[in-house]
Amino acid sequence: MRIIEDEEEAKKVRQKFDEELRLDPKKNNRELTSLDINWVEDENFRDWIDVKLKSIELMNEENNERSLFLASNIDKIEGKPQLVHPTMKTIVLLKKVVRIVRDKNGDDEGYQTNWKFLDDHYDKRYDGNLQWEWTQDFWIYKTTCKNKDYYIFSKQQLEMKNYQFSGMLVELNDRTEMNNNLKLKSISKVFFLKEAKPTVKILEKEELVDLVSELNLDKECWFNIINYHPFGTINVFPEKTNLIRSAQMLSGKLDGWPMHLAVMGQPGTRKSCGYIETTAFKFSEESEIVEGANSRIKGLSPSFKEKPANIGYLAKSERMGYVDELGKMVEFEINKHQSAISNVLGELNFLLDHKKRTVGSGNDNDCVVQANAKFLFASNGVKGKNYLEDHIGLIDPTTMSRIVWWVQNPEEIDLVLGEKGILRIPPTPRQAQDISEEEGKIKILRHVGGVVGVLGEISRDDFLTIFDTCNSFICEIDVNEVQKIVKKSNLMIQGGLLGIWKPRAEHHITLIVDGLCKIRCLFSDRDSEFKAKKEDYELAEAIVSEMIRSWGCKVSVNKENFEKYS
Repeated sequence: MRIIEDEEEAKKVRQKFDEELRLDPKKNNRELTSLDINWVEDENFRDWIDVKLKSIELMNEENNERSLFLASNIDKIEGKPQLVHPTMKTIVLLKKVVRIVRDKNGDDEGYQTNWKFLDDHYDKRYDGNLQWEWTQDFWIYKTTCKNKDYYIFSKQQLEMKNYQFSGMLVELNDRTEMNNNLKLKSISKVFFLKEAKPTVKILEKEELVDLVSELNLDKECWFNIINYHPFGTINVFPEKTNLIRSAQMLSGKLDGWPMHLAVMGQPGTRKSCGYIETTAFKFSEESEIVEGANSRIKGLSPSFKEKPANIGYLAKSERMGYVDELGKMVEFEINKHQSAISNVLGELNFLLDHKKRTVGSGNDNDCVVQANAKFLFASNGVKGKNYLEDHIGLIDPTTMSRIVWWVQNPEEIDLVLGEKGILRIPPTPRQAQDISEEEGKIKILRHVGGVVGVLGEISRDDFLTIFDTCNSFICEIDVNEVQKIVKKSNLMIQGGLLGIWKPRAEHHITLIVDGLCKIRCLFSDRDSEFKAKKEDYELAEAIVSEMIRSWGCKVSVNKENFEKYS
């Protein structure tokens, strides 16, 4: 015997006991309950209408003695849930309505019982009197899947990460009371959640190495994969550029947040197609890249013009987010205010740090926000600013310190804009019919003497598995070795950039070492120990040194280079 002390739980137990006493044991719906949603598996249920009609049929069989709300696990969507309300909401799912039926002379003939579900409109004047309402409590989340918004009704709290949701979809029209009560859009898609499975697939370290071995990936193949453009070309970059890009992708999180990378350089040096576009399509067939020239900074962070609040691009991004032409966003803010505005982008700091925060505008429209993606930014220099250091203060220094800044040096510019800056796959008999990228396949390529050969393909699932697994852990790294690189890097920097680099130098260098160690262990040594070696620290030091030296390169239009490549 168990003594129930909680009053609410005791009430539910009494209701269930009373319900079981009323049920006819000969009926096949004895296992159904009126206390909760009944999830049923039936291949005859094609959509919500079929499920609703079956609910009505069962309730009529029992002479309207109890409510029965059925649901079928027939729909699936994917997305990242945004909590709409900070507390559970009581939702009316079913109403019992009784109206008097009259003959043509106006005399009463009897009573008619009707059922009004959440997607039905109820009007007392025509539908009759409300007898009772059947309600359930839900956490309400909003998510976006294939450019459509869904409101998820969940019995369990969800984390702010990407899931595959299975359950039942109900489309609400603009006349339903639920839309008015919850202030949803006129036409909404409600998704009753049965199960949520994270889309991230994490392997054991040994399994990760085995996967890379089975795919026959070496370092050259990996660089070609990340530099491969869906147009069928390979963008060629210097070795250290490939390493810093790969280190960002494969490094984990330190102190709860990852490595964000910003590429800055002169106009026309393939930052968009070489860095942003080649990366984005590996993660999704429908990659979303924010175009800074036609977007505003407020689109990156939460806004409260609508309810529920829009959490912004950075928080919506899963795995990686991409902002092209970041400097254009900054320029717009300057021109809009027409004043000596400073510290632009500072409102993004908690998103870059992956902090979980409640944000709001004071109009009862608060929301909980947390980013969980890495971000890749590309930018020309802001107009009138010739060097990276000139952007300090215009861009918030605390924001700049949270990002690793990679400035394109003359060596990189000469290579990407030279004759060997792009490699093309030779035509094949089936090239016109080659749609492997659209099917979630990415080519494995190797080039020898400027000739590109296709070795095979890697599925997008395998690519994401490598990414997700590498992001789930940090290699064994010697803190003392990292500190040596930190001290050397600080001695190389003068002026305001030291204040940008120094506060988070250990974070950035640790993750650079982490990424480089994974590159070596996966694509060279096939080493599942993932312990940083002397060569990893030396390579990290060389990359950091080159990065710091590049900060002295011009990021504005250079007349000499412009004429050289025009």
